[in-house]
Amino acid sequence: MAADVKSIAALEDWKVHLVNFRTDGLESITALHLEVQKALSWLEDTEAYWKRMVRQTEEELVEAKAELARREMPDFSGKTPDTTLHKKAVQKCKAKLEYCHDQIDLCRSWRTKLPRMVGEEFEGPARRFTNFIETELARGITVLDKQISALESYANMGQVPAAAPAAKPEGT
Repeated sequence: MAADVKSIAALEDWKVHLVNFRTDGLESITALHLEVQKALSWLEDTEAYWKRMVRQTEEELVEAKAELARREMPDFSGKTPDTTLHKKAVQKCKAKLEYCHDQIDLCRSWRTKLPRMVGEEFEGPARRFTNFIETELARGITVLDKQISALESYANMGQVPAAAPAAKPEGT
């Protein structure tokens, strides 16, 4: 099978594009790994945030219960003041506390799910792609480079070197 190469420059251009693809591919895989790490860090930070919110909400609940207890005491006339707002404040704190605990549970769940999902859905294909880029594509670029050099040598064999300019005879 004979090669019908019309332009060595086109092969060189193709090689440049392959090298750029290789570089872009490796950079993309690195960027994806960083994004996965950022997501895991975000989950850890978010869980820490909700733990702080639990402590803060527990303090608010203690204060709301104490205020409710003070309000439930009869005043000097023996009447018990209306405590509806304070009871609602206690319920609101309890609901907020439950929500904070739910968020912590959700963060913990995702901290176990995400690495497993990344391993199943991303790591395998990323490893294969990286292997392809680092070995097969690199080898292909090397072979292409050698072929371009061989073609250039072959093309230069057919060219006759330009004759040196003839020396001018003396006296002319």
